[in-house]
Amino acid sequence: VDSYSIVVSCSDTGKSTTIDFNDIIVYDYTNVYYGGSATEKEFDGEGQMASAIDYVTSDDTKKIYTMTGHDESTLGTDVADLIEKANMETVEYNMLTDGELPEDCDLLISYAPTRDLADDEKTMVLDYINNGGKMLIIRTATEDTLDNFDQVMETYGMTMTDGYIADRTRCYPQNGPYWFFPTLVSSDINGNLLTSDLILVYNVKGMTTAEEAPEGVTLEPFLSTTEKAINYVDENNRTQGTYYLGVAAIVENQSAGSSADEES
Repeated sequence: VDSYSIVVSCSDTGKSTTIDFNDIIVYDYTNVYYGGSATEKEFDGEGQMASAIDYVTSDDTKKIYTMTGHDESTLGTDVADLIEKANMETVEYNMLTDGELPEDCDLLISYAPTRDLADDEKTMVLDYINNGGKMLIIRTATEDTLDNFDQVMETYGMTMTDGYIADRTRCYPQNGPYWFFPTLVSSDINGNLLTSDLILVYNVKGMTTAEEAPEGVTLEPFLSTTEKAINYVDENNRTQGTYYLGVAAIVENQSAGSSADEES
């Protein structure tokens, strides 16, 4: 036990953990680099205690598998910290070398891939989803074509746009129409976020959804442009319409669904 820490334990499970006081009082160290001092920016006592209690009373640990082998990006520190705080474990996974996903995979994440899936990987991904798996695909701009990733999404009724999305109706004026605030569609995925809340995106590609979803699939958009958004490919190829930046595809007769969202 270290100084200035709290011990949380559960006799039923025999598990225990400690909370460091520095995790309860969160500091901003930005000014330190300029000769200033750290400042308190957040009190997270309730969040840390809730996380610790959840950990010691639970027998199961959720596992998130992050795909590798396609020049993916690394999850940001803030996201990684939230995953750890939610008592989830992350495991890097390469399907070509490690084979089919283990049964303990609760979520498969493909974060900003810049190289395409191999044909074998595409088959394994589709099998995983169709057998009840959950997958989160976060796309990014890349010069390479990602045909197999596109085909996975199209299997469930989602098609990526070729160009970048601009929306003057909800843009950030200082930076122009490619910096805009998408509309938050009422959805379970958005949790406690209100439709009036603002999320800034920039230089993003979008998605369209099939007029009729594939059989057994329900599509639930959760981030959308206005109807006056433009899909800009080049000066001779600009199309106005409503585009989605986040869509969940739920497959019937499964205990889990798949989701894909498109961000910068």
